[in-house]
Amino acid sequence: SFPIINAEVGIAFGKFHVKEHCRNSRLLLRSFSAGRAYNCVPDLCTAVLTVGADFLPDAKKYMLTKDKIDNLEYTFEGNTLTLTTYGKSAHGSVPELGINAAYNMLRLLGGLYACAEEENDFVSYGLQWFVGDTKGVRVGVACSDAQTGDLSLNVGMVEYSDATKSGFYSFDIRVPVTKSVKTVEEGLKRFA
Repeated sequence: SFPIINAEVGIAFGKFHVKEHCRNSRLLLRSFSAGRAYNCVPDLCTAVLTVGADFLPDAKKYMLTKDKIDNLEYTFEGNTLTLTTYGKSAHGSVPELGINAAYNMLRLLGGLYACAEEENDFVSYGLQWFVGDTKGVRVGVACSDAQTGDLSLNVGMVEYSDATKSGFYSFDIRVPVTKSVKTVEEGLKRFA
C-alpha cells in the first residue's frame, strides 16, 4: 500500500558560480570535487592543493592535528597535498539527515588557509553561505509552512578548477507547498 500524498513541495535547482580572485603563494587550490547529483548529499569530496615550500612544514604539522578524524584521508607527494573527506549520503529533500563531505572539506580548507594566513574566495564563499545551513537562512530564502515544514537547501555538487580559476556550488531547494518557487528564485537572484 502507498500513502496518500496531499501536498507536493516546489523544487528549484541551480548553481552559484564563483570566480577566484586571490592569488596565493603559500597554498593554491588546484581542484575540488564533490557530489554526483543535485538531489543527493555528497558522501565523498576530493581536493588537490599545491603547498609553497615555506609553508610545507606548517601544512604537515596542521594535517597531523587532523590525523584522528575518521572521515579524512590525505597524502603529501612533494609539494602536492591530496585530501579526501567522507560524509553520509541522504536525499536532497532531507539534507539534515546526511553529512555533507564538501562541507567537511570546506571546514578543513578554511583552517588550512587560516594557518597559511591566506584566503581562497571559493572556500570562503562556501563557508560563509552554505556550511551548516540546510534551511536557506544565509542566502535569504528560508521559509516554512504548517503543512510541509521548512524549506530545505542541499548543496549536492561542488566543483573548482585552477585551470579556469572558477567553480560552482549546485543546489536543490525544496519549497514549502504554500510558498512560491518563483519568490525563492527571485531571492536567489538578489543573492547571486
